[in-house]
Amino acid sequence: MYAVTLSDGTAITRLHLNGSVFETTQTITREDIEGKLRHVRIVRTEPYEDTDMEGLAGEYESMKLGYFMKHGEVTQILLLPRDEAEAEKLQLRGDIDYLAMMTGVEL
Repeated sequence: MYAVTLSDGTAITRLHLNGSVFETTQTITREDIEGKLRHVRIVRTEPYEDTDMEGLAGEYESMKLGYFMKHGEVTQILLLPRDEAEAEKLQLRGDIDYLAMMTGVEL
């Protein structure tokens, strides 16, 4: 079992690993996760399960939500690392939006 702590301190606990997807019965929405993935900490809370991925536990910078789906009582979540090109693209877009806002330019 795993626990994930998001950058704002939100904790998602009692996560089981199903392949590469986390599954939980904890009530959680997409909005509870999005925008909170700048720094993510994953810890193993119980001994290894058969499906554990080697080295999954740790601290990650700049992740993205790759998959989010509810199946009855179970919510599946896939967290993926952002690649460097994507991070640069997001930073550039943020810089452009900021300059546009500060100068009154509408995009």
